[in-house]
Amino acid sequence: MKRVAIVSYHFYKTKTRGGEAYVALLANMLNKITKVTIITTQSTNHLTWKNEVKKDENYNGIRVIRHPVDFEIKPRDVANFTHHLLRGKNHTIEEEVSWIKQIGPYSTNLFNYLKENKKKFDVFVFVGYANPITYFGLPLVKNRAFLIPLVHKEPRLYFKIFNDLFLQPVHIFPNTKAEESIIKKRFSAHAPLCVLGINIDKTKKQSNIDVRKRFNLNSPYIIFIGRTEPYKGIYELINYFNIFIKKNPTKLNLVVIGEKIFPVKTNKNIKYLGTVSQKEKIALIKNSLFLINPSWYESLSLTLLEAWQQKKPVLVNEECTILKDQILQSSGGLYYETYSEFEKMTKKLLVHKNLRKILGENGHLFYKKNYSELVIKQKLEKIINKF
Repeated sequence: MKRVAIVSYHFYKTKTRGGEAYVALLANMLNKITKVTIITTQSTNHLTWKNEVKKDENYNGIRVIRHPVDFEIKPRDVANFTHHLLRGKNHTIEEEVSWIKQIGPYSTNLFNYLKENKKKFDVFVFVGYANPITYFGLPLVKNRAFLIPLVHKEPRLYFKIFNDLFLQPVHIFPNTKAEESIIKKRFSAHAPLCVLGINIDKTKKQSNIDVRKRFNLNSPYIIFIGRTEPYKGIYELINYFNIFIKKNPTKLNLVVIGEKIFPVKTNKNIKYLGTVSQKEKIALIKNSLFLINPSWYESLSLTLLEAWQQKKPVLVNEECTILKDQILQSSGGLYYETYSEFEKMTKKLLVHKNLRKILGENGHLFYKKNYSELVIKQKLEKIINKF
């Protein structure tokens, strides 16, 4: 049996944010076909990288090995440094190396573990490209390394330090064709590419929870799932939604669920429910009219897959190339760029029940064809068995 290590800069079993949820899904899938270990840090706080979970643990029969982070960071300092590099076209590679170390989490202990134990694993799967764990860790085991970069269009992708990083792994696995296209356009030379994707079939179990009663949802609602951070588009969405309600008086609600990073201003039409259980999330999606993802930066939206798994249509921000591309491929939803387009698409989805049904079913077929358990399992088995 092959021994596979998933190397992630953060992971905690109760966290539902995208990166950690992705690692959990990947680990659960790999664990069905081989022996898996998760190598990560002791931090789950992506704002400071403070060491919080200091013990190794067991996750669904998978060993999680944790390593201490060398130093905490100050988000404002990191933001200032990042903006400095993005503004300056002539900054040096040395500055970029200093930047990726300082954005954290940086763990000398983890890097030493990789060097000392690289022969204990047949494959190392690094998740995410723009973090110190991947940047400094992958080269240590590059002859056994796979990279799942989670790339989207963002300015830092064009930093020179990533030219060499994308050459070093044995394979690179984008999760969508759009992500693959971004990588090809960005890098003139790179490791071989293979679109992978991820399976979310753990959501197939139906939930009988009466979420309308539990969360006092008496009106029809649309749903947003994600952290309350500006780049996730939540604040633009709230602004658009408030304008929409003012111009189109209705009892429609916007339900927001997810980790609170920054405050959310609620009112009678906007309901913030905080973090919820997986079963509650399933039920909330099931009872919604449609799901909306206003994010500008996504490499793969798990919430789209969760919506399509339940035959729900989606509305996405056209500014995110990958989200728009998945809509075009699946015919499982609509997209907008400006407020006027948001208003037009929202009205269309609210008024035309049959359209919602058709888009939801299209999305479900796209999900089954590209992200079902059988499809992803076959891809993973083929990849792992090469070693």
